[in-house]
Amino acid sequence: MVASIAQRFHLCFRLYRCAGRYAFNDEQGFLDILAAADGPNNEADLQEILITHRNGTQSQVSRLDLSEYFKTGDESTLPKVVPGDVIYIPKTKKPSDHNAIKIIGAVYEPGRFNFNNKLTFLDLLSMAGGPKEKANISSIRIVRLPAKDEPAEIGHKVIFFDLENFIKEGNPQKKLPKIKPGDTIIVDELPHDPSDNKASWLRQSAKDSIYIFGAVGAPGRYAFNKEQGFLDILSAADGPIGDADLQELLITHRNGEKTRVTHLDLAKYFETGNEDLIPNVLPGDVIYVPQTLKAKDDKTVMVIGSVKGPGRFKWNKKLTFLEIFALAGGPLETANLSSIRIIKKNNNDPNSIIYFDLEKFIDRGGNFAGLPIIRPGDTIMVDELPHDPTDNKSTWIRQNADESIYVFGAVNAPGRYAFNDELSFLDILSAADGPDKDANLQQIKISHRNGTHADVTTLNLTLYFETGDESLIPKVVPGDVIYIPQRDGNWLDKPANRVVRLMGEVRKPGRYSFNSQMSLLDLLAEAGGPTDKAYIDKIMIVNASCCGDKSQTFSLRDYVKYPAETPIPMLRPGDTVYVPNEDDSTTTLLRQGLQDAFSLVTTLLVIGAAL
Repeated sequence: MVASIAQRFHLCFRLYRCAGRYAFNDEQGFLDILAAADGPNNEADLQEILITHRNGTQSQVSRLDLSEYFKTGDESTLPKVVPGDVIYIPKTKKPSDHNAIKIIGAVYEPGRFNFNNKLTFLDLLSMAGGPKEKANISSIRIVRLPAKDEPAEIGHKVIFFDLENFIKEGNPQKKLPKIKPGDTIIVDELPHDPSDNKASWLRQSAKDSIYIFGAVGAPGRYAFNKEQGFLDILSAADGPIGDADLQELLITHRNGEKTRVTHLDLAKYFETGNEDLIPNVLPGDVIYVPQTLKAKDDKTVMVIGSVKGPGRFKWNKKLTFLEIFALAGGPLETANLSSIRIIKKNNNDPNSIIYFDLEKFIDRGGNFAGLPIIRPGDTIMVDELPHDPTDNKSTWIRQNADESIYVFGAVNAPGRYAFNDELSFLDILSAADGPDKDANLQQIKISHRNGTHADVTTLNLTLYFETGDESLIPKVVPGDVIYIPQRDGNWLDKPANRVVRLMGEVRKPGRYSFNSQMSLLDLLAEAGGPTDKAYIDKIMIVNASCCGDKSQTFSLRDYVKYPAETPIPMLRPGDTVYVPNEDDSTTTLLRQGLQDAFSLVTTLLVIGAAL
C-alpha cells in the first residue's frame, strides 16, 4: 500500500550511496532517511545539502551544514522533513593539491578531501570511512610538506598520533593533531606476518621502541610504553628459547645521560617470584638474552618431543620438573600431557622409565612434592596426540598397554584407548565414536583380562537403553577387550537356542534373534517379506522340542483373506521356518505332470504316423 502512494516517499539524489525514493512516515527524521540511503559517500559536500520542501502550495528550499551537526551534536540544526520532500547532496569541488587532505592506507574509503578550518582530524577520518579492523591506530602518521614561506630544503615533517590512547583517555580534544591543507594522513596496517600474532607489539619509530636480541623466539624492535614492563616485552618476543641462559640476562639502559648495564637472574625470579628482581625498562633500552655454554651431557637434562623449544638444558639442583618444562617453552597444543615419560640415565634401574600425568596434576591442583625428581642426564619425552583426522578426541590417547582398553567390531573408531579409574564402559564406547548402524547391541562381549584368567560377559545394550538399569552395565578396567558384533555378522555370534532360522523364498534368509514378544509375521517382516516366487499357501514351520521336532504349515494367503479364522503358529527360539517356491506347490506339480504326459502322447503319435 505504501509503495503505491508517491506522497509517502522521500526522493534522495546525487551523492548518497543508494540514491532513490524511500518510504517515510511521521516517526522518522532527516537522519533516518539519510541512513536508509546508506549515508553520503566520500565526495559529498556536507556543508551544502539542499532540502526542497514540496508538501505545501509552493516549494521551499533550505540549506543544511551537516558537518556542523556532526561537530556539535545540536539537534536543532537538523531540518524537519515530511513525505514528498527532496534531499540533494552536491559533490564537493575537486580539491587542489595545496588545499586537499589525502588519507591513504587502512581506511575504508581512501582519497582526497576538501579542507576547511572547521574540519578536525576525526571529521576527516570519518569522511574516509573510518579505520579498518586491521588498522594500526596506535601509530597514525601525518606527513606535512613545508609551508610556502619555508625553504624546500627543510623537507617534509612526520607527526605520529596514537588514536588508540586518545580514545582510552576519553577523547581530550586538546590532544587532537591540528590538520593543515596539503597534509597526508597515513594509516598503516598491523603486521601480516603469520608468525607475529601480537597486534599491539608493532615495529615502529625508534623513540617509542625497545630492542630484544639473543636467545628469544622472535628477536627484534617492539613498540613499548609506560604501561608495560620487562616481562611484557619478553613475552612479546615469544620468550626465551631452549638454550637461553636465564641466569645471565643483560639490560642496557640508554635513556639517560649515560648508558649503564644491569644483570638479571631470571631463573631466580622464577624460583622465588620476587618482583624486586625485575628491572625497570624504558623505550630505547636493549635486552640481550645469551645462550648457555655447551654443557657436558652428564650435567644437562634433555627435553624432546611436543614442546615449543626442545633441546639440552643446563641442570642445577634448584630446578624442578616444571621449571625445566618451562625452559623448553612449554607444551604444544598437540602434546599428550597425560603420559609424559622421564627416562632416567641409569638403564639398569627397574624404574628407569617414569610416567607422569601432568594433566591430572593440573586439574587436581597437585602437590608440588609429588612432582618427579629430575637428575642430570635424564630425558623428558613429551609425545604428541594422534594425527589421525578421524580421531578428534584429544584425551583418548593411544598409549601403553597397561593403561589401555581395546574396542573392536561394529564401532566407528575401533582401536586401543587410554583408560583410567574415573571412566566406565559408556565412556570408552563414546570414545570409539559409538556403535555403527550395523551393530548388534544385544550380543556385546566383554573379555575381562586383568586377573589370572579371562572371563567373558555378555551385555544387552538395547535392554539398557530401554530400561536405564545401570546394573546391566559391566565394570571394565584397563586390559579388557570389548567386542561388538554385527547384526548380520558371523552366525557364531548368535547361539542356536536364541535364534530362529528363516530359509527359502524370502528377501533376506538367515538367522534372526527372536524373543517371546515376536510372531511369525514379525520374522517375515524382518526378512523383508516373501519374494515374488514364494508359495505363501504352505509355509512350513519346524518346532524344536525336547521330545523331537514337529512340523506344521501356515497359509499366509488365508490369513490375509480371513485373519480371524486363521491362527498364527507359535514360534520359539530354535525353530526353523521354510517358505517354499511356487514351483513346489501341488497345483504346479500336477500341471507339470499333465504337461509331461501330454508331451509323451504327442511324441508317440508322431512316431506312429512316421511308421
